[in-house]
Amino acid sequence: MTDTIAERRGRSIEAYVSCTIRAFARAAEGIGGPVPDSPAARRLLDRYVETAAGFALGIAAASMAHAARVWLGERADRPVLAALAALTARGPARAPAAFDPLAAEDGSPAARLHARTHRMGADLRALADAVCAEVGRDRKTVALMFAQLCRDSLAAERFARELERGWAALQAVVHDEAIEPGSPLWAEWMQRVRGEWRAEPPVLREHIAIIA
Repeated sequence: MTDTIAERRGRSIEAYVSCTIRAFARAAEGIGGPVPDSPAARRLLDRYVETAAGFALGIAAASMAHAARVWLGERADRPVLAALAALTARGPARAPAAFDPLAAEDGSPAARLHARTHRMGADLRALADAVCAEVGRDRKTVALMFAQLCRDSLAAERFARELERGWAALQAVVHDEAIEPGSPLWAEWMQRVRGEWRAEPPVLREHIAIIA
């Protein structure tokens, strides 16, 4: 039986979601180290994990938006950016109440990041669906675009670098040390968790992220 274009597109999106999650999860495998066993440190770890997931979603959206411009036309990135704005406004998809990330494997930072990245599927699909809703007859091109995105390793490589910088920022906050994290994202995160962030005047960010 011959597959329809819609079926091929659906499979290409699911393949993209799966390979993106796997790539982000692999990037998190080397993260970790001792964290004090205190409520304050656990809250910081929660915020680190959620911010890392928000950044992963942001770079996935940026990668998808760039691909949409290349494959579908100059204005084709707008649905992706609008969908990301909607996700930012309501917050990313959360685990069901019965899911305890601390119970994932050994509860280590790497295990928690691994569990969190595996819950990004709904948000990644929302971004992909935003593209599909706008393309009309270009469905075959969309399927090819998502197949190409599966082979793009740049987003996962950037995620791995930011995880390392964020981990250094978390350790600095835990031990009350002053460092320059080398990343606008984690510089802002450090200011926020220390209560030093000032929203005014508006700041032009070099990153797209949901900062916890």
